[in-house]
Amino acid sequence: MKKVFLLLLLALTSLSMLAQTNLAEGKTSIASSGTASQGNDGNLGTRWESEHGKDPQRWQVDLGEPLTFNTIQIVWEGAYGKSFTIVAGDNVGDDGYITGGVTIATVTDQSLSAFPHTQTLRLDGDKKYRYVEFVGTARGTGYGYSFWEFRVFEASAQSTLTTLSYAPATPGKNDASLGLAAVGSAVPMTLTALDQDGLEYDTSGAKFTVTGAGGTVSADGKTFTPTAKGLSVIAATLGDKTDTARIYAYEGLNLAQGKLSAKSGEADGLTATMAFDENEGTRWASGTPVSTEAPAYVIADLAAYYDIDAMELYFENANPAAFTIEFSKDGKVWATGESVSGLSGFQGGRYYYYAPASNSQVRYVKFNSTSPATDYGVSIIEFRVYGSGKTPIADSNAPADFTATLGALTPLSAIVNLKASDDVASTITYHVVDGSHGIDVTASGASGAVVLQTLQLEPATAYSLGITASDGVNVTDTVKLNVTTPSMPSVPTPAATSYVAIYGSALGTAEGYGWYSWGGSDNSGKAIDINGDEAFVIRNFTYYGSQFGTVDVSTQDTLHFDVYAAANARLTVVPINSAATGGNQPEKGFECNLVAGEWNNISLPIDSIIARGTDMKSLYQIKYVSTIAHVADADASDGFANGDGTLTFVVGNIYAFKKPGEPTAVADVNVSNAVTSVVYYNAAGQQASTPFHGFNIVVSSRADGTKTVSKTLK
Repeated sequence: MKKVFLLLLLALTSLSMLAQTNLAEGKTSIASSGTASQGNDGNLGTRWESEHGKDPQRWQVDLGEPLTFNTIQIVWEGAYGKSFTIVAGDNVGDDGYITGGVTIATVTDQSLSAFPHTQTLRLDGDKKYRYVEFVGTARGTGYGYSFWEFRVFEASAQSTLTTLSYAPATPGKNDASLGLAAVGSAVPMTLTALDQDGLEYDTSGAKFTVTGAGGTVSADGKTFTPTAKGLSVIAATLGDKTDTARIYAYEGLNLAQGKLSAKSGEADGLTATMAFDENEGTRWASGTPVSTEAPAYVIADLAAYYDIDAMELYFENANPAAFTIEFSKDGKVWATGESVSGLSGFQGGRYYYYAPASNSQVRYVKFNSTSPATDYGVSIIEFRVYGSGKTPIADSNAPADFTATLGALTPLSAIVNLKASDDVASTITYHVVDGSHGIDVTASGASGAVVLQTLQLEPATAYSLGITASDGVNVTDTVKLNVTTPSMPSVPTPAATSYVAIYGSALGTAEGYGWYSWGGSDNSGKAIDINGDEAFVIRNFTYYGSQFGTVDVSTQDTLHFDVYAAANARLTVVPINSAATGGNQPEKGFECNLVAGEWNNISLPIDSIIARGTDMKSLYQIKYVSTIAHVADADASDGFANGDGTLTFVVGNIYAFKKPGEPTAVADVNVSNAVTSVVYYNAAGQQASTPFHGFNIVVSSRADGTKTVSKTLK
């Protein structure tokens, strides 16, 4: 009975603390953009979000009748208001917004963090109005304005401290009071105080003390800097309330970085190495399914023996329901250091462990999940391990089972498959050399894993590659691999008779023509000879280009390129004119699919180029982008982003031409005459019964002998 009475008393106390009613909840609201009702529906899982990048924005709630209030509270999503006003009134205009209102609060140039962020505005005395309007005048981000809840309260006149909370700004999901940090690094802390109405209470009088390993706290309690390895307990005291936070400080760097040695599996593009790369913008995804019979795991080989001091597992939303952290000295016998179960799905976050069990002088650290909490398997953003007491592993053996074999071969490149295993090192470095041809490259990969190294080669050339494998201490004997690249097919001979030459041996090159990296590539372009014709190869570039004296190609039909690709790829070609005010016109790219191992005919209709804003009377640059990010509309300032740096291709000929004797278009006035045949001509004048990919001249014949000629771009 005593226990029941205590629970009832606690419940009544909680109700009295939250006795104030949000006067705006569930009331009718309107906004200049977005779904207004989601900003005051009482649900912290929904939010109002205004149109991005546009000021001002308005959101207004109708309290139903004039009500007394003295406090406004906004629960911001990350897109907060840097500057805004709160307006109140009793009358609205034809547009539904307040007319003749008064400004009851103004916020200017504020900077907020730690979202969701609850901002409480205590007004100057009681107000009594029916309508309350938020007017955003400056956004805190490049997005819009967004809040989870807009609240209106009549708070108590006297604010009394009832709740004090002190914690790391980035706490562990397994312990909300625990943080993890390197010795000497400032840890952001959060100090929150609430009054009897559940509203913010002034924390300026708080005092702080530190026990344990030691550290310093800023005067406002917003940062703690540990000064020694170990656990520190920081107590915050305000009035008669005290709360504590804990920070475990480690020394040294993340021992697991780059040390993946084994994995269960991975989803496409979300490789296990991404959980060990110290990049929180990447992640490993295990794929599905995951079960006791098929667990998801990754193993780090620390390449030495350590006492494990602390660990962090940073899960993406696809977290496990149950997992273990295990340690091993030899990779065969494992001891469980931590065991976690009962996690719910889609919660993600950081899990911290300090001085975990079974941590003495271990080399291997394993994450093992036997039960996912979602349908998406398990996903780890970062797997971090910190330790001390390093004992090096004696290493007297060079990598074993070393092989180097030839993979795909083209006139311009070769892939070499490399593999070796080591009994100590988790990473093996391969060195590939052919001094007579200037090849000197390295590649690294996990012990026992196949590493693919792409070599940049010349056509019709014999190479003698010397390849070694190293564990960082010992080096294998050299393995020889002889490679002879095939010849390049000859540059196509242009069939055009009426043309404007831009580049190539067959028709000539425009005055002042030159190739330029323009700062977007690795300067890997160079001229090569193909059976007596000059061509230009560009390797692994992001963007590359050429510039020449201004040429007028506006009277021609087609801008033509002969392009050879080392692999199937996408190339974006950008003709650029010099006549735009202030410099180049907005760049408009034309995306082309390249087929590997052959010369590709790229034919761009000049009228299509002109239609997109390029003045072809003053063509003077051509830009190439290796992989298009997006094609913009005709009014955009830039039609693409820089490429991804993977494409290698060769340019043979560039010229603009007009097909000789092109028929004049004839109007077909007899629409009842059925078409009897259709013939297609491509840019080179070849005839076919089906459309070519690219530029087409279409000749349609009808029963009465008339013909219609048109141009299309397939």
